[in-house]
Parts: sequence; C-alpha cells; structure tokens
Amino acid sequence: MDSLNLEKIEIAKQILKRLIEDDFIGNDPYQIDELVFSDKSKFKFLKRLRMLLKPFHALIPKKIFTSFPKLEFPTVYAQILQSNARLFAITNDKSFLAKQDELFEKLLDLSLSDKVLVFGLPFEWGGAIRYKKNTPFTVDQAFILEAFIDCYRYLGDQKYLDAALKVVRYLIDQVKIINYDNDSSYVHYSEQDKIIAFNVVAVTAYVLTYYLKYSKTELYSNNEIKKLLRYVCKMQKDDGSWEYGLLENTKFDVVDNRHTCYIIYSFLSIKEISTEFDSIINSVLDSAITYYKINMLDGYLPKWSAEETFPIDSSDIAMSLLIQNKIYDLNSSKLFKYAIENLYDGKGGFYFKIYSNGKKNKSLFIRWSHGWMYYSIARIIKNEN
Repeated sequence: MDSLNLEKIEIAKQILKRLIEDDFIGNDPYQIDELVFSDKSKFKFLKRLRMLLKPFHALIPKKIFTSFPKLEFPTVYAQILQSNARLFAITNDKSFLAKQDELFEKLLDLSLSDKVLVFGLPFEWGGAIRYKKNTPFTVDQAFILEAFIDCYRYLGDQKYLDAALKVVRYLIDQVKIINYDNDSSYVHYSEQDKIIAFNVVAVTAYVLTYYLKYSKTELYSNNEIKKLLRYVCKMQKDDGSWEYGLLENTKFDVVDNRHTCYIIYSFLSIKEISTEFDSIINSVLDSAITYYKINMLDGYLPKWSAEETFPIDSSDIAMSLLIQNKIYDLNSSKLFKYAIENLYDGKGGFYFKIYSNGKKNKSLFIRWSHGWMYYSIARIIKNEN
C-alpha cells in the first residue's frame, strides 16, 4: 500500500479515536439557529433577518458552540458504522470494529418508529418553514440506508440488511414516490413540506439502486428508479447545473457545491452498481461534470459558489473529495493534503471553515465536519483487497 493510502488510514484511525473519546456525540452549527430562531426564542424579532445573518454564521466564536449540549446524530452514527466496515475490509484491522455492535444498537435506539427505521435531527431549524426537533428528512434516511448496505456488503451480517429493509419501507410507504408526468417522479424533502430538492431525488434513486444489488423486494422496481432519475435529468439547466429545487413551482435558484456533488456522486455510484440506468444518466452526466470542473472548482479547491471560492468548509471538501476521486482525471490527493494542512487539528477533528485570508473558524462539529470527513476518507482509500 502506498504512503498516501497509509496516511489516510492513519488519519481515519485518529478520527475514530476522537469520536470514541467523545462518546460519538458533539455540537452542530444549527444549534445556534435553534437558539435564536425557534418559536421559544427570546430573539423572535430576528426571524426575518435569518437569511441576511446566515453568511455570518461561521464568525460565531467557538466557545458559543461548546457551551451547547452535545447531541447524538443518527447520520453520524451511520457514517461511522459504514466507514468502520469499509476500513476493516481494506485493512483487516479489527480495531475499526471495536465499537461496531454498540454503535449499531445506539443508532437503532434513535429510530422514531418500531415498525420502520426513521431518524430525525435533534434540533429545530429552518426559515419560512420551521422544522421541529426530530423531523425526518428524506436525504438523511437515504444516507443511513446506504450505511446499512455498506455494512452488509463489507461485513456480511444479515442484521444490517434487515435494518436496510426497514428504511426502504419508510421511504416507499411514508415518504412515497410521486409521479411528475408519465415517465418521471420525485420525492419530497420531508413529509412535512412540499419541497422537491433535486439532490435528494438523486440520492434516493442511488440508494434504492444500491439496495436492489443485495436484496430482492416487491416494494419497488428498476422502473421507479428510472422515473426518479428522469426527473432529475429534466430539472438540469442548459449549462449543466442544477438549482437546489422547487416549492410549489417556485424555484430555489441557488447552485452550490455540496448539493451539486450529491447529484454527481449519486449518478456515478449508480453507474458503478448497474448499467441498467446508463442511457438516462449519460444524457446529462458529461455536462454536469464539465459544469462542476469549470464553475465549482478553483483548481482542486471546492468553491463556495460559482462566483466565490471562499470560505471553504470541511463538508464541502468531504463531498468534493468523493467527486474528484471518482472523476479519475482530477487529483483528489491534492485536496486531501490541503484539508490536512489547513483544516485538521491533528487530533482527529476538522475545523469548520477557512477564509481567503487564511483565518479559520476552529469550531468542531461532529455532523458537519467529523462525520463527513471520516465518511469521505474511508471511501477514497484505494481498496487493494
């Protein structure tokens, strides 16, 4: 194994050690949102200024966040589980599995239902639509489903596939796939709203494809996946990008790095699983990758937006690492080295953001930073087994 892969494995071990020491709990930048903008807040008058204040979110001192209670995040538990499983498969190092069963049970205990597996975020947040604590979001269920399938793939334990089926049942029976026209369909951002986030539709199509690779089901077929993919393709702009989504035909006209990555990552992952969907995906993939390279990267750095490179945050780096690793003519090793040199604290944690002047917001967030970086690093290590 080459030295760069060995370095990635060592960093992964440090991240896991830190997560274990922290008992897998931590803070999140959206805790400030709950404090200031919730219905119980003393600062209700600031609600109308929420979007104006958002760019200054990252300037809030670290000590503010560390004063909040540490929280459990189902998505982080899932990312740790799947990353542990993959790292064990690559290294055969059983230390990656030391807390695996315990963490799996912790995750199941957070489910909001006994009949299906469904998980929420442990805080209130939102703008015009306020989401209550523990509201389930489709994208979170999708990534947790991916985690269970990863664990089954790498560890072969049936309990993970059984858990995956319970998430699938939630997605199909309660989120539901909704027809857009005769040959395309979508899912909503959550059961609470009518938002259609294009990246969420793409990720849902990906994880449903992934599940079919390992298990048969009568809940849905390849046809439902094709309809989801066609919808995402129809929503692509002429320049190859996607806006965030729609709410009752009103567009969220933001094009950002992370959610663009979700779509491209989903398409590339589906192509690795099956050729069944190539004719649909190939109709938009080249233009999407071209747009991403030209507009969302500054060299190898993921840009904040098409117009600005900075600030760069660790979750954007995590997703861009995955894309650059899958698009083989881009060099993800440079971005990995940048992340370690500029955002890594040397003790298993990743800072929130870095600015154009080199200054950093050194807040440490388990969901926003540590979970995504552990997930990403585990996936970009070359599997020589």
